[in-house]
Amino acid sequence: MKVQVYMTAICPRCLYISRILKELNQIHPELEIEYIEMLTDFKRFTEAGIKIFPAIVIGDDMRAWVMPKKSEIVNFIEQSISSSLSEAEIG
Repeated sequence: MKVQVYMTAICPRCLYISRILKELNQIHPELEIEYIEMLTDFKRFTEAGIKIFPAIVIGDDMRAWVMPKKSEIVNFIEQSISSSLSEAEIG
């Protein structure tokens, strides 16, 4: 499952989320995490409509946090994994 993370290296909240995602990737190796850096790829930020970072996009679902909590991030990722598995079983 593809996970896009819109972030910047100078943002402590972004670094916090990237650490959490690395931990989750150990548990869920099926996650394909793509980090999109605002400073070097601003065009993708604007095309995606990202106004607050860090932001995580999975499919058509996007979450952005001013003060990210680990539980919110984990729940978002795990719900997306569950939905993806359910769709695969139906399809």
